[in-house]
Amino acid sequence: MQQGPYFYNSAKSDFIRDLTSPLKGFGINHFAFIRMFDKQSFRLADQPNWLRTYFENEFYNDTNLYQEVINDLELGEEKFKFLTNQPEGPHQNLLMENNLWHFLLHFKRSKNFVDFWCFSSDPSNSEILNDYIGNLDKYKNIANQLVSKIVLEMEEDHTPQKFITTDLSLPKLKNKYAYKHLNCGQIINTELTEKQNQCLFFVMRGFSNKRIASELNISPRTVESYITQLNLKFDVTCKSELAYRLNIEARSGPRKMDHGDRIKGLVKSR
Repeated sequence: MQQGPYFYNSAKSDFIRDLTSPLKGFGINHFAFIRMFDKQSFRLADQPNWLRTYFENEFYNDTNLYQEVINDLELGEEKFKFLTNQPEGPHQNLLMENNLWHFLLHFKRSKNFVDFWCFSSDPSNSEILNDYIGNLDKYKNIANQLVSKIVLEMEEDHTPQKFITTDLSLPKLKNKYAYKHLNCGQIINTELTEKQNQCLFFVMRGFSNKRIASELNISPRTVESYITQLNLKFDVTCKSELAYRLNIEARSGPRKMDHGDRIKGLVKSR
């Protein structure tokens, strides 16, 4: 058993239980969050009785539960999965023995990690599955609020023992958003920082600031700051004009944008 991460999780048990206590009103008896990097992960969950079992059995290396899903995720892609019916294997059987079953699992791939969270209920509460299916957005919103607070706790705590060494690998992205291979600045002979380049890639594809923030794992306010910098750099007045200009230049090659282009860009964006 990895002692450091185990004791770190034990020390955070009051924090996470206080955070997730309102979930009991929904019939939820367990919430866990894991940020999976390549060969290591960060985890916090609200069931201290399950904690020792989890670490003693090294269930953070469960390739059937984690790795198979991770391997198929593209950048920004998220997947839901249900864990119900009859348990299979030692991990699932011990979950059932600890009265943790009928799981809603969620995975989302970012550039350098996969975020995983789950809800579970009592094995006798099979009706929770209908609630999951009918209210996925509700559970996703609740989880996102919890995750944002957990990640803040993770980032502010510099204890090295918080990370678990795992056998899970983070595959190279096969993603459709291979922005690291595209230098948007070359389109109009302008130097960009890595983050500006990544942000501009998604601007060109019409992504909202909120979605860009999610894709790049930064705050929407930071995205706004990047877009303001890019507007000044490319001599445009708004995000829609910026996207229009880059898409025009990407198709026709570098050239100076005139006032007529600017007006057409604004009209088209509306």
